[in-house]
Amino acid sequence: MTLSNPIAFAFTAIIPIIIAFYLLKLRRKKLIVSSTFFWTEMVQDLQANVPFQKLRWNILLFLQLLIAVAIIAAMLDLNVKAALNEGQRTIIIIDTSASMQTRLDGGTRFSKAISDLRAYCSNLSHREQVLIIEAGEYAKLQLDFTSNLPAIQRALDSLKPRDAGSDLATAYEFARSRAREVDKPMIVVVSDFSGINEDLFSNPEYPLSFHDLSSSAENLAILDFNITGESRDDTGGNVNAFMIFRNFTATARTCPVEFYLDGKLVDVRSVTLDSGSKEGKLFRGIPYNPDSKSNGVLEAKLDINDDFQLDNIAYAIPPLTEGMTVLVVGENQFLINALSGVPGIRLFQIAQSQYIPGAGYDLTFFTGYAPNSLSPGSYVFFNPPNRDYLPCSVGEQVEYPRVTDWNDRHPMLRFVNPGSFNVFAAQKLTPKPGSLTLIDGNNTPLMVYGERGNLRTLVFPFSLNNSDLITRPTFPILIFNLVSFFRSHVRSGSGNLRTQGITSVWVDSDAETLKLIGDDGIELTFPVDAGHAFIDVDKVGIYTMKIDDGDDSDRILVANLFDEKESDVAARTSFSTTAGIGEIRRFDVQGEKRIWKWLAIVALLILTGEWYFYHRKGFGNIPKLLTG
Repeated sequence: MTLSNPIAFAFTAIIPIIIAFYLLKLRRKKLIVSSTFFWTEMVQDLQANVPFQKLRWNILLFLQLLIAVAIIAAMLDLNVKAALNEGQRTIIIIDTSASMQTRLDGGTRFSKAISDLRAYCSNLSHREQVLIIEAGEYAKLQLDFTSNLPAIQRALDSLKPRDAGSDLATAYEFARSRAREVDKPMIVVVSDFSGINEDLFSNPEYPLSFHDLSSSAENLAILDFNITGESRDDTGGNVNAFMIFRNFTATARTCPVEFYLDGKLVDVRSVTLDSGSKEGKLFRGIPYNPDSKSNGVLEAKLDINDDFQLDNIAYAIPPLTEGMTVLVVGENQFLINALSGVPGIRLFQIAQSQYIPGAGYDLTFFTGYAPNSLSPGSYVFFNPPNRDYLPCSVGEQVEYPRVTDWNDRHPMLRFVNPGSFNVFAAQKLTPKPGSLTLIDGNNTPLMVYGERGNLRTLVFPFSLNNSDLITRPTFPILIFNLVSFFRSHVRSGSGNLRTQGITSVWVDSDAETLKLIGDDGIELTFPVDAGHAFIDVDKVGIYTMKIDDGDDSDRILVANLFDEKESDVAARTSFSTTAGIGEIRRFDVQGEKRIWKWLAIVALLILTGEWYFYHRKGFGNIPKLLTG
């Protein structure tokens, strides 16, 4: 209990004043009467009111003292610890990302979150209302404000964890916007805070509480898996498997890597990882002999019993054709060398004067040049002149632009650190509506992507010779990512998807829709536009693509997590705010409640009782009632 107005103690001086009034001698008129026999009580009363005599029992004095105490207590503005649920509007944000499937207390973090929320909501008062927001790959309103407990329980039971990341920032902004619409809002974030932006919850606008489900957990993860170099010899077919691993534990680990084709074990290799290390490894000569009934999917599995199983399995299928055709227009040996190391492509180079639009290459790179017009296709520009078809306007030159931010979740920037290279001179870009800035700088964007129908263009506003990018380890990774991204837009697409983000898939058909059927039997339908479908899946696994065009042939797609932030499932004990380091508070909706109104009501009731007994019953009978 705390006091908000301790100066009110000064009013306790009223108590001795009230008592003093009952010690004062009453002023009475003197009258001559024939006898005092009938006035015994009056004589006693006269004697008792002599100053400084012992007081008789007087219920009026007792009630007036109670009124004074109640009024003084109300003026003190007492606060008592209590659950602040009366009339409150609680906005619950629940994280449904992949990392919530980490093992915890015999279940998972997600199952514990649902269990704790059910228990919490079952104790809400009838006045409190709850709103539930799902923070999955996209923020989604699961349940609007309601006090209906069965509806709240049904909404909680309908939530399922996704095999993707969570957009907790958008969910929190949505919660803040809804909080502005109601009185007494409180936001509760239920998450393990994996991959969270540390400044997200700094300086909260409304009361904010956290239910932190992060826990001590160990994990080894597969972060990438690609099949390259399919070949045949006397022993049968073979492929090379390129994989990236990450050890999130505090000790070095050696782990078997099992390879399966159509569910049958075909090979076992091994990988050794130091504590906290991330390494790429090429496994050569993996047996690959799919038959006519095979779906051609190669599965890789880490044979380890860690706390997060979802990233222990990855799927891959080889490219659908011999290779993707890539053309380089202009001279740049560094770019040629980087592209030569990308598997599964056929590389060509011509001079700028030899380029003819519509040559039919799957991907074209331009260095310091851009034709006046382009046919539909995929194009990458380094230091281009201004053209109408570009996703941005090209302006004057700027000196030493510095990287300030980048979209690290976009597939073109996977495992790329744009902050590791410098640009000495670049042209100022102004992105057009609908374009996407992937790398931003202090005075110009440094990487802008845009799509207009079947025309896909990517612009870097600098020459490779005006940057040290070509000398950095991130350069071949960037080129590999660019080819992999644009590969999904052509007939030679590999069919390897990620559960995070949208992927464009080529559809060689005039059909208007396609269906994806997961290995769990769930069907997803996507529209087809100009030969492309934009696919978004949130479950790891194997998918069969069916097209409604009368053709019975099916295509196989695979989806993997490959999200380093989600795989980092270690405990989060604190996060940074603008005020410094603050511990993440546990699920706690306790607070202090002001009770002066109730004390004022008590004083009013006592005053009413005083009036009733004095005017209707008489105080002379009260001592008899109290003593029986």
